[in-house]
Amino acid sequence: MAGDFNETVKIILKSHRLTRSAAIFALLDQRNTECHWETVRALAKRAGKLKIELLYFLGTAWLHRSLKTSKSAERLGEIDRWWGGDGWRDIVELSQIEIVQAVTERFRQELGYKFVKPFPIYQREAGKKVAFYLIHASDHPEAPKLMLRAYKKICGDRSGAPSDSQGDLFE
Repeated sequence: MAGDFNETVKIILKSHRLTRSAAIFALLDQRNTECHWETVRALAKRAGKLKIELLYFLGTAWLHRSLKTSKSAERLGEIDRWWGGDGWRDIVELSQIEIVQAVTERFRQELGYKFVKPFPIYQREAGKKVAFYLIHASDHPEAPKLMLRAYKKICGDRSGAPSDSQGDLFE
């Protein structure tokens, strides 16, 4: 379906194509702040056997600069829609990992997901700089194990990542 997903999601969620018993996944791929919090909230609130499983890309590599340098009313409005209000100003001075923790906690507290874990996506295969975090949110008890297995298969046992056999991110 063509168009702005923040608008088309309303049509999708009202359609009869999504059954209450089906496993449903939503990949929310954004470069910066294009996905409105209201869109994320609508997906999380959709009634079903389990919540829609979310895979949310948070572009942390350039998020700080974008938040700090945005000045126009139009751009500030876009950021407000992304965060769901002007509370994003509270995270501007946080570190990259603290921003990831804040967003991860919103998925738990505000959206009510039982299992939420951020997975770093590196700019280069052997690099150390994180471009994105893929925040995985689910209510299914097997989902975290399946996601970790998939991440390990693609990224391996990287230091500081959820797949690090020495520890866990946000334990």
